Amino acid sequence: MKIDIRDWPHSFLEYIRGGIQINVSIAIDFTASNGSLHNTNPNQDNEYQKAMRSVCEIVLEYDSDKKVPLYGFGGSFPRDKHCYPLNEDSNDPEVYNLNGIMDTYEKAVKKYSLSAPTNMGDILKETNS
Repeated sequence: MKIDIRDWPHSFLEYIRGGIQINVSIAIDFTASNGSLHNTNPNQDNEYQKAMRSVCEIVLEYDSDKKVPLYGFGGSFPRDKHCYPLNEDSNDPEVYNLNGIMDTYEKAVKKYSLSAPTNMGDILKETNS
């Protein structure tokens, strides 16, 4: 089924004005196929940092608590499933605001190596619960 947002009864801004709550969640792909996207440079954001910064600078304005569950999948993180909190706290995977997102991501990129497989099933289950 094809969904066309022009057919929605309201615009995104109308939902915001109406009081809808947005809860931002982020899942980062640490599989080897995305290796070059994670390259770090202290003077310039990598592609993941650019994307997170661009999106979160806008959507976090509409997230009332600014707490963001931040997950990874793929990579060498010790795990028994394909979904893990980047802050390494499975009881509380949230980080606070854009600075928390960026700091936690930067630490994870330095700590874990990229690997396979790409399996998004656990991420979708976790963020939908």
